[in-house]
Amino acid sequence: MRKQLKLLLAVVLSAVLAPRATIARQVQRDDKPTAQRADLLEKGKFRLHKFEQPIGEETYQIMQDGASVTVTMDFKFNDRGTDVPLSATFRCSSDLKPQAFEIKGKTSRLSTIDEAVEVQAGKVRLRNRCRILEDRRSTTILIPRRS
Repeated sequence: MRKQLKLLLAVVLSAVLAPRATIARQVQRDDKPTAQRADLLEKGKFRLHKFEQPIGEETYQIMQDGASVTVTMDFKFNDRGTDVPLSATFRCSSDLKPQAFEIKGKTSRLSTIDEAVEVQAGKVRLRNRCRILEDRRSTTILIPRRS
């Protein structure tokens, strides 16, 4: 499961990093945004295969909304008759500082995930299903271990 999460994060981050130059140019050009509207920067679709057979698909969108960039990803495949949907959203500032990440759905036929991280002024908010933890913002990154 950790490998799947690392792969998902790598895909989301690579999708964010790829259009970095375009985002930076747009932010520099639009010093004063006239209206708060989301602009679609990129979207795409991947077909998922197993043993050379299509089993599902992943779609993604990269949007710029003011000074924030948001990447959304929807992933769904069918494993032995069971749908395995997974959605993730990553939001960052135009200089790629993380603001929020949320992931929800199934990581396999038998396991689910529902977690979120939100970086706010002076604090970080973590959500694992219904459990919420808020703490003051640190300069180091801590990755909690599952118990």
